[in-house]
Amino acid sequence: MEQPVFASDESIRLSSLLELMADGLAEKDFCVIDDFLTGAEVALLRDELTAQYLHGLFKPAGVGKHEHYHFDQKIRGDQIRWLSRESTPQQCQFFFDRLENITGFLNQHLFLGIRDAEFHFAKYQPGSFFKRHRDAFKNDGSRKISMIFYLNEGWLPEHGGQLRLYISDPQGNECPLDVFPVSGRLACFKSDVVEHEVLPANRERMSVTGWLKNADPFLFQ
Repeated sequence: MEQPVFASDESIRLSSLLELMADGLAEKDFCVIDDFLTGAEVALLRDELTAQYLHGLFKPAGVGKHEHYHFDQKIRGDQIRWLSRESTPQQCQFFFDRLENITGFLNQHLFLGIRDAEFHFAKYQPGSFFKRHRDAFKNDGSRKISMIFYLNEGWLPEHGGQLRLYISDPQGNECPLDVFPVSGRLACFKSDVVEHEVLPANRERMSVTGWLKNADPFLFQ
């Protein structure tokens, strides 16, 4: 039988995870942390994602920004639903509380000047993908940290669907790193540094994905 987690224990656990995140971003520009979300938290978010999807609230995701925004399934095939604290049920409010904890910690330790966040549910149907790209837009450096929280129970390597991070070694050689979308796992990286892509999977793939941002795109550049 699973033992209860007391508030003090959870606080210690989260502090340790935040330290791992800050160290990884500072030293390597990315970090992958298993069990960042508990099984119960994953279940709540996955249930809410599924309910919103069944209610027809998801839309195909586009690429580009403003006048350059368009849809191209040769580049990107996921469907998304933007999130806000106001439209999210009480049982999932913990996610926004967690983002506030992350933002405060990273601002204190990495001096990122994060002032905003935008996140969405993402659902990839089998065979869908997202071609190699970087999350930062031209003339807009507001996205500082990209974050993906995975919600997929029972994910196996043969299911595919990796997040492929294009990382460089100390000699400058490109060394792709594959991150499988395992339940509870967090992958995060510097939005303007790390190129990445989502490889096709043979089962549906679910996540909460988004960015910690600077409200002013020209601040701290």
